[in-house]
Amino acid sequence: SPELNPIEKVWANIKRYLRTVLSDYARFDDALMSYFDFN
Repeated sequence: SPELNPIEKVWANIKRYLRTVLSDYARFDDALMSYFDFN
């Protein structure tokens, strides 16, 4: 069940972050790396 799986919650947080910042980055991998630099 996705709501009981902690990995699903992590991915949901990453996807939510990417939706908000993706337009600020020219490349997807830069946006993804900014998540890990930020947290």
